[in-house]
Amino acid sequence: MKPRVIFVDDDPMLLASTRRQLMMKLPQCELVFFPTAAEALADIATTPPQIVFSDVRMPGMDGPEFLSRVSLSNPETIRLAWTGQSEAQQLERVFKVAHQVLGKPIASEQLVSLIANLVDYRAHIANSSLMASLTGADHNRFDCARIKKFLAIIDNPNTSAEAVATKIDKSSRTRTRLLEIANSSFFTPVGTVADSKQAVMTIGFGMVRAIFLSLEYNCDNQPPSVQLTLRQCLNRGIEAALVIQNLAITKGFSESDRNSAIVAAMFHCFGKVQFAIHGGNTYTELQSRANENEELLMEFEQQHFGASRFQVAAYFLCLWGIDPVACRAIFQLGTPDADCTPVAKLVQEAVGG
Repeated sequence: MKPRVIFVDDDPMLLASTRRQLMMKLPQCELVFFPTAAEALADIATTPPQIVFSDVRMPGMDGPEFLSRVSLSNPETIRLAWTGQSEAQQLERVFKVAHQVLGKPIASEQLVSLIANLVDYRAHIANSSLMASLTGADHNRFDCARIKKFLAIIDNPNTSAEAVATKIDKSSRTRTRLLEIANSSFFTPVGTVADSKQAVMTIGFGMVRAIFLSLEYNCDNQPPSVQLTLRQCLNRGIEAALVIQNLAITKGFSESDRNSAIVAAMFHCFGKVQFAIHGGNTYTELQSRANENEELLMEFEQQHFGASRFQVAAYFLCLWGIDPVACRAIFQLGTPDADCTPVAKLVQEAVGG
């Protein structure tokens, strides 16, 4: 059965245009279009979709209400919102129930790539309870609005270390962790790094970008074992990202590919966190049995969860729109026979794959 993708929008011209753009480019999917949320919900009750796109502003039931209902009735369904213009209150509501909020109009290439990647990564996660855990209603693990605002600043070619530091200083948690990393043995600074601007200049924009993404992950309410797993993954990620910084420069990678490789290196073990959340003590036992043998641990992951940490990490991060090139690189780390992209090969070299 083809993966089902539903689009909901009260603009008939937009629906018709989207249908024309996608039908030929996504033959692997069943695409369904509805002018109202009520009609979409009635259809979902009988045939659950893998992905739903919803406009934010609609008469009757608006996008936030529609996506909230979908999250409760179908926790495995990916919830994406798109909007041309919306009131601040509506945006605040939709950020709480949507995995991503996209601006209209969306380039067809971006839309096709997003859908194709999500469908591909989902196909490698056969465990339905794990899928519900990764995708379900209790999904608020990244602050999407805050991430978007930060990336708009740090990805601006005219930005400054001071502007980035000003944004970082708005969160005491982020500032504290960044200073902790800047003063750690990872970077061995000369003297104490005392403020965010100095930390940005010590670490570099690419590393700050990746570290910020990792710090925006909301794991505060999880057990200590999960918190420990997250810290271990991030420390391992920082080590790999530092190797990336040097490798990417010597190998002549572009700035965008270098940034994607750094993000991939930072998050390459991130699936372990999801397994720890979903599997609890079971995953701790699997790690103990593997005794630091990563290949053996991956076999245990496949046997118990039906997916590897790399497949889970790629899906979860793609779900949140973190970085499509980084997600593909992470996914290929767990696919030995894949025709790897240059970024994936760079990450493999950095993490010892």
